[in-house]
Amino acid sequence: MRTTRKFCHTASVLLASVFAAVAVAAAPPPEVVAEIDHLLAFVEGSECVFLRNGDAHEPADAAKHIRRKYDHFKKKIDTTDDFIKRSATGSLMSGKPYQVKCPPGDEVQLTAEWLRAELARYRDRTPSLQ
Repeated sequence: MRTTRKFCHTASVLLASVFAAVAVAAAPPPEVVAEIDHLLAFVEGSECVFLRNGDAHEPADAAKHIRRKYDHFKKKIDTTDDFIKRSATGSLMSGKPYQVKCPPGDEVQLTAEWLRAELARYRDRTPSLQ
């Protein structure tokens, strides 16, 4: 009985260690997380209209949708560009690209290009993340 209990305890500790290692390996590096957090805040704080599958969405709704996709694909995201490609580029169902329409002028542009431009500005302002 004691041997079984000791074995179960050892197995539990070993499994917990394996799961912890997998969880750590699945998380993007801290600098990538900082960039992703910045981009999500940028979307949410913008004055843009987000076009997804022909429907217009407010910034808060767009950020929420992108965040849900990010959470879904997090294990496959190693870089900020992975985040943009998997979470903010387009619809998996229709294949249509996400677009954004921002003032002034309300020019429509691809959300992925808009986010990459903001990422470049962010990196220029935050050289320690490069």
